[in-house]
Amino acid sequence: MRSDSELQAAVVERMRLDGRVAPSDIGVAARDGVVTLNGEVDSLTKRVAAARAAEAVPGVIAVANDIDVRIPGDQRRSDVDIAHDLVEALMWDTDVPDKTIKARVQDQWVWLVGECEWAYQRAAAEHATEHIAGVKGIVNSVRVTRGSPPRRAAPFR
Repeated sequence: MRSDSELQAAVVERMRLDGRVAPSDIGVAARDGVVTLNGEVDSLTKRVAAARAAEAVPGVIAVANDIDVRIPGDQRRSDVDIAHDLVEALMWDTDVPDKTIKARVQDQWVWLVGECEWAYQRAAAEHATEHIAGVKGIVNSVRVTRGSPPRRAAPFR
């Protein structure tokens, strides 16, 4: 088991190696396997990247992501523009089911609602949304109607 300081250093190093977010912009604290991230970034993509880097470190049990997304004034987009890009992103992602997942945009936050059959479809809708410029955060309330992923057919022998 890693000590809190070793865990903290490993998370900072993982973020440095990832390269999408500067570790100097993010505060990292660790206690008993729980890593807390705080600070400020200019895109949701960077917030998500920091959390995923922390989650990938062996010994991390949970991540509390308290990073604020502050979109610079020259990069702010209207909710209408974000909604249009969101419709395109969901439509073009082949893992997102047609017509059963809907979205609402308010103050640059996206709420995903509806239902899908599989957990990977729910995750795909969120992933498609993460990369839309101007989005500050996502609330994924999509309900999964089946619990486990479909089984793959056995290979021919």
